[in-house]
Amino acid sequence: SYSSVSGQVSDNISTFEELSSSSSLSPEEEKKLLPAEKMIQDFLSRPEVELIEAVLVIVSTLLVAVSTLPDLGSPAVYQYIELTEDITSSIFCVEFILRWYTNFREGPKYFTKPLVLVDVFVIILPLL
Repeated sequence: SYSSVSGQVSDNISTFEELSSSSSLSPEEEKKLLPAEKMIQDFLSRPEVELIEAVLVIVSTLLVAVSTLPDLGSPAVYQYIELTEDITSSIFCVEFILRWYTNFREGPKYFTKPLVLVDVFVIILPLL
């Protein structure tokens, strides 16, 4: 639904702002990082990745709206829409798992953030 997708956009923006504003790590802090954590954080904070995620959110929202239309023609159109929604949901799921991995030290507290809770529901609901 639209509110779920907009939550994903808001969470991505806040994640980007947090990563962009973070200062460089001291050598001691870098030793505490999980394997590839810094590389994943850098990747997720790249403007190109954020732009792609924003475009996917818009495409997903449009597909949800279009799929409610009563007559789109052949069943192949509905299958194409469903396949595209599955692909975008999978991408959002992978992105969420990567963000969770980079915030692993927060422990269960990470899942108490409101926008993270929205992401969890956005990922779980299509699986039901």
